Amino acid sequence: MNEKISKYNLYPQLPAAWFLGSGFLLWLWFPHFVDYHLIIIWLFVGGFIAILCRYLDKRLQKQTATELDLRRELDELKNHLAETTINLSAKNQQLQQDLAASINTQNAQQRELRETERILNDTGIAICIIDLEYTIRRANKAMAERCNQERDKLIGEKCFRVWQTPFCGNDHCSLQRIAKGEKIIIEECFRINNGARDKSTLAITATPFTDTDGCVAGIIKTIPPANEKDALQQKTSARLLHDLNNVLAAVIGHTELAIQQTEPSTLLNDNLQKALKAANRGQDLVAQSAPPDKTTTTATNNKKSTRQPIKGGCEKILFVDDEEVLVSMTKQLMDELGYQFHGETSSVAALNRFKESPDYYDLVITDQTMPGLSGTQMAETMLSIRPDLPIILYTGYSEKVTKEQAQTMGIKVLLLKPVSATGLAQTIRSILDKEHQR
Repeated sequence: MNEKISKYNLYPQLPAAWFLGSGFLLWLWFPHFVDYHLIIIWLFVGGFIAILCRYLDKRLQKQTATELDLRRELDELKNHLAETTINLSAKNQQLQQDLAASINTQNAQQRELRETERILNDTGIAICIIDLEYTIRRANKAMAERCNQERDKLIGEKCFRVWQTPFCGNDHCSLQRIAKGEKIIIEECFRINNGARDKSTLAITATPFTDTDGCVAGIIKTIPPANEKDALQQKTSARLLHDLNNVLAAVIGHTELAIQQTEPSTLLNDNLQKALKAANRGQDLVAQSAPPDKTTTTATNNKKSTRQPIKGGCEKILFVDDEEVLVSMTKQLMDELGYQFHGETSSVAALNRFKESPDYYDLVITDQTMPGLSGTQMAETMLSIRPDLPIILYTGYSEKVTKEQAQTMGIKVLLLKPVSATGLAQTIRSILDKEHQR
C-alpha cells in the first residue's frame, strides 16, 4: 500500500518544478538578459534536484515501511511473549502441584518403608535378600542375630561365607536352582555353628526374588523362629512321603504290568507277585505315617493281579503327572486297555492343551503336587470351562486335600497314592460307564 501511494506522490517534485518553472519564466520575461549556457546549467541543476528529491523520497518511504514492519513484528513478539508467559505460568503451577503430589507420595512411601522395615525387624522370622552374585543385599535384625553378626557387617557379605552349608558350591544351591528356572519354593535343612558353642539345625526357605520386569534377580531366604521348626520338619516329612508315594506307584504299576506279561505258576510270576506284595507293604507303612484325618478312596486290587487286563473302550484320556516314569507306566496300561492316551508332565502344558479342545477328552487324571499349577488348581480351571468334565485326582497321605473338598470342586474321585494298575483301570471304567448312562 505504501508503494502504491508513493507512485503518485507529487510532493517531492515540487522543488524541482518550481526551480525549472522559475528559470523558464525568467527566460521568457528577460530573454535578452539570460545567457543560453546559464539556462542549460539551470535546467541541469533542476533535473538533479528532481532526481535527488525522488531518491530521498524513496529512502524515506522505505524507512517508514521498515519501521512499520518492525513495529508489527514487535507487536507480534509482545503477543507471543504474553501467550508464552501465560503457558509457562500454567505449566509452572502444574509442576508445583505435581511436585507437591510427588513429595506427598514419597513421604507416604518412606513412611510405609519405615513401617515395613520395623515389621520385618520386629518379627521373629529371619529374612534376607541375596542377589545373583551371592551377595546379601538386605537383612533384618532377626537374620543378623541368627547369624551372630552385626546387621551392617552382614549386608554386603557373601552368603556362602555366612552359612557354609552342604549345598554351597554345588548344584543343590537354592540360588543356582532358582536361577536355572526352578521358580518354586525350596526348603533346606542343615546344621550350622553360629559362632557360639551351640549348634542348631536350621530350616531355610528360598523364594525367587524378581525385578520390575519379572526376571529373577536373586532369592529371599527366610528362617522361621525356633517354635516353627517342628512345622517345617513336618513339611520336609510330607515332601519325603510324596516322593516315596511316587516311587511306590512306579514299582507297583510296573510290577503289575510285568505280571500280566508272564505265565501263572512260573518262577518269574511268583517273584513278581512277591515284589508286588512287598510294594503293597511299603504302601501300608506310608499310610501309617499319614495324618489321622485323611479321607480318600484307595484304588487297589484286592484279588491277585490277573494276567488279562480289563478292556476298556476308545475313550480319550488326558493324564498329568510331573514324574515321567509314572506317565510312561500309565501309557502302557492305557494302551493295553484300548484307550486313546495322552500324557503330560507339565500341568501348565496340559491346561493349555485342554483349552485348545475342551470337549475332546472324556476323562482327566491328574496328580495333586506339581510345579506351576497344582492338580486342584488345574482342575478348577478346567471345570470352569467344562463343568461336566470327569476328573480323577490322586494324592498322597501328606497332601492337604480331602474327599469332601474334591467333591465340592466337582472332582469325581479322589484316589490315594500309590494306585494299583488294576484299581485305576476299574475306577476309570466305572466313571466312564456312569457318564455313558447319563
